[in-house]
Amino acid sequence: MDKKVDVVINVFGKPYQTALSILSLFKYSWKHIRKVYIILEKENKKNQICLLKELLFYVRKRIVFYSPKNWFWVYAVDPNEFAKEEVRLGLRYQYGIENSDAGYIYIMHNDVVHYVDVIGKYLAYIGSHIAIGKIGMCHNCPAFWADICDGNRYLNYRPSIEELRALYHEAIPPHGWKGFMYHLKDFCDEYRSQPWPLPCCRVNEFSCLIDLKQYKDVTMPYGTAYPFGAYGSCGDYLLDIACRWFHDVNLLGYTCKNFMLKKHELFHIGGHAAMFNKELYVDNEMFAHDELRRMSLLGRNVHF
Repeated sequence: MDKKVDVVINVFGKPYQTALSILSLFKYSWKHIRKVYIILEKENKKNQICLLKELLFYVRKRIVFYSPKNWFWVYAVDPNEFAKEEVRLGLRYQYGIENSDAGYIYIMHNDVVHYVDVIGKYLAYIGSHIAIGKIGMCHNCPAFWADICDGNRYLNYRPSIEELRALYHEAIPPHGWKGFMYHLKDFCDEYRSQPWPLPCCRVNEFSCLIDLKQYKDVTMPYGTAYPFGAYGSCGDYLLDIACRWFHDVNLLGYTCKNFMLKKHELFHIGGHAAMFNKELYVDNEMFAHDELRRMSLLGRNVHF
């Protein structure tokens, strides 16, 4: 099988963190990488894009930039609209997924640092699974709080809808917990009829590898499964990126491999919160700038 990998990353701001995410990946996984698809979200400023292109100058021949016509932020899109290309290509990662003909797609956030050959590790362990990465938003899931499910046990914990309702409505979140709402009124048709995998189950988008042939066999626009990069809905609950895809492909008989990386292997700098906290955003950008320098990833020091 083709072991070549294309990388897909959505970018909104964070030029130094984005460059660090990509260049640190090249530093350790360059031999696996064919192309990097950078999908520029609508609100990017010109000076941020110019800076990013400057930082990536020495790997520019392996980079494809794309700006979709539509951008849906953190909202669910009517799945009936997915047949329209201009709508579908506005979903996260979709342009790279549809245009790649590599054996695998590596999806990542634009605020991670790679300290080992992460792609090589994933390739070694993915086996026949459709995807590999950290499974679950377990910190938001009552089944995890009750210690009856986690990323390694998701295939075994398959509650009925009655059990799932009781679990959600009786749950007591951990002390100090801050996250998405979980007291659902009554889920949605898809989860009432098929409550497994649970609403918080997914392969996490901050770093995961997908077998592209298997993906295209079953995922829209080729198959029936939700696109990976689409938000879904579950009653009064927004399903995060890849939750609905994960639900659909598992019901079709595919499985995902839980693979936990340590912080000294893959470090997640920030996240969504930094987009609303200027001080945190600046601190994270300064960290990324300093780390680029420390790892010899600035300017002419870049050699792959």
